[in-house]
Amino acid sequence: MAHLLNCRLLSAKRMERSRNQSQAITSAVLAAAFDAIITIDHRGVVVEWNSAAERLFGYARSEAIGREMAELIIPPQLREAHRAGMTNYLANSAGPILRRLVELPALRADGTEFPVDLYITPIAIEGPPLFTGFARDATERKAAETALNKNEARLRLALDASGAGIWSWDRATGLITADAAYRAMYGFAPDETVDYAVWEARLHPDDRESLTGQVEECLHAGSQWLEEFRILHPHLGKRWLAGLGRVLRDAEGRVSGMTGINIDVTARKIAEEAVSASEAQAQETQRLLIDELNHRVKNTLATVQAMAEQTLRKSRDPAHFVESFRGRLQALSCAHDLLMRRTWTGVDLELLIREQLLVGAGQDAPIICSGPDIQLKPRQAVHLGLVLHELGTNARKYGGLKVPEGRIRVTWNLTEHGPCHHLEINWVESGGPAVSPPTGQGFGTLLIERGLDSLGGEARISFAPTGVTCDMRLPLPHPGDNAGLG
Repeated sequence: MAHLLNCRLLSAKRMERSRNQSQAITSAVLAAAFDAIITIDHRGVVVEWNSAAERLFGYARSEAIGREMAELIIPPQLREAHRAGMTNYLANSAGPILRRLVELPALRADGTEFPVDLYITPIAIEGPPLFTGFARDATERKAAETALNKNEARLRLALDASGAGIWSWDRATGLITADAAYRAMYGFAPDETVDYAVWEARLHPDDRESLTGQVEECLHAGSQWLEEFRILHPHLGKRWLAGLGRVLRDAEGRVSGMTGINIDVTARKIAEEAVSASEAQAQETQRLLIDELNHRVKNTLATVQAMAEQTLRKSRDPAHFVESFRGRLQALSCAHDLLMRRTWTGVDLELLIREQLLVGAGQDAPIICSGPDIQLKPRQAVHLGLVLHELGTNARKYGGLKVPEGRIRVTWNLTEHGPCHHLEINWVESGGPAVSPPTGQGFGTLLIERGLDSLGGEARISFAPTGVTCDMRLPLPHPGDNAGLG
């Protein structure tokens, strides 16, 4: 009998130790959890409230325990629905939001309403049930989703306006996934299965070998292809398409397929052929114009790509990237707009300076310009415009345009250096906050130096305490010299 009693006492002690250990583990998990964890009883009264819940909702654990959850974190307009749901579950063991992730509005202690991602599960115990909820602030997720949806909508509108067809090819299966514009372009039915062989069969026999060879070379090199080619549409006959394809890679970096766009350029090709048949000189003019346009488009795209890569590399976060990249695109657009007004014959230097410095600034910005009339060629205007934008952006953030009493003075003159003139531009900021040299070279400084270097010139930036100065120098052809028109 004594032995049996000792065994029972030993078993009870083991159970007590196990229960204490389990409680300690539970407490540690609750304290370390990233999500807010709240447990309520069948009356809706809070019986557990972890540290994450304290941070998320603003109530200390001692304030929350023993209070009805509806009065703490549920908005007034949803409290009755919550209580009705509790009653329904107790009666029928069913609830519409149990055991699934839902998004609901919640209240903080200061009365502010915000969205949470919530998962609630009932705990089956002896007697009335308990309910545990896991909550996480959904504000950032919703903002990111909203921004993504807006960007996707803008991209779709742009693609719809361009008439481009989008496609994606899976190398393993050979299947091509494409939108409606692409299918219409090739004459594929909406429900038709399209793979590499089906696509290849649509190519004009005279262009098939060349284009498929480019695709294979692109896959082997892991690069992209860009080409204009002919297809045989089942109803429209011969059509001309412009295509761009770029490889896709899997998580291990292996080429897994390709994606790209197609644009129907048949109308342009027909126009070119008509010009060729009617007038040889017109054909030559058209060719020169297209070559020039292609040259400018490629240069512009290369500039945009370089800006995007460098801006992303130097950006702290996505918001900083968007702000910096948008400003640089606006500067590039501004320079192109000025050139369009003059049909790409040139841009007045003072107008370029003022237009670029007013991007993101008020019309009354304290800018002083002084110098002779200078007409810049298109390529000089684009690169110098980006340089001026970077200087202006830095001045608005840290220098002479940050405070009302700040000033920027830009002066320029022409000097003789051997067979050509040199344009010398002096940028001086004053009246702004005290300046200290940067600890490292940012993309803005790199863009300024490379922008001038690409024109055969140079830039020297000085971070004096009284304000930033920048001395720029670039060659200009003599009047009447047509060199450097691009």
